[in-house]
Amino acid sequence: MKLWLIPFNNKYKYISSQEEKISERLSSKRSDKYRFTRGYLRFCLSKILCLPCEDVPILSLPGEPPLLPKKFGYVSMSHSKDTLLIGWSEKNIGVDIENINRNLNEERILKSKWFKDEQKRIRRLNKNDFKEEILKIWVIKEALVKSHFGSIIKDYDNWVIEDEKKAINYKLKIWRKIINKRIYNWTIGLAFEEDIKNPTEIIELI
Repeated sequence: MKLWLIPFNNKYKYISSQEEKISERLSSKRSDKYRFTRGYLRFCLSKILCLPCEDVPILSLPGEPPLLPKKFGYVSMSHSKDTLLIGWSEKNIGVDIENINRNLNEERILKSKWFKDEQKRIRRLNKNDFKEEILKIWVIKEALVKSHFGSIIKDYDNWVIEDEKKAINYKLKIWRKIINKRIYNWTIGLAFEEDIKNPTEIIELI
């Protein structure tokens, strides 16, 4: 497994001619983000797959999860306002990132059906830990949904976080290992199947 954190002020990287054509059909803001994220998808995957950027067999359409042929592993992507997170694994993986300073309506989120299993525990926390815990659960559950190419609307509340290391989807009868990491101003959620000993060692800042 490997993770990359890339600030959005980095230079653009190579994208394919097909991706160039897709970017030209998008609005200016979406085009810039599409070009940046797909360029770094190719750049990071080329390092782990030992291929030139132009030969990375990635299919990554706007608004869709990036896909690799199975023999090349699995990839997941997320971004906050200023940073891109890319994760790769030989087995299923989902990643999510949020800035810890993001403005949230914590009470509204907590009362939603998506937090029905965590409400009592979170309300027992002090005010300083309240927002941090909501963001932690948020990124973990988003990563869980991404780890099986699910839907936020349909699958988010089907995931139950059993403990600090494991979550279960009883409806789909699948489970994932989970990790939450705080790095600088970001909180990161990982959901995966692969065995790893030290998650900090797999994170690379670009």
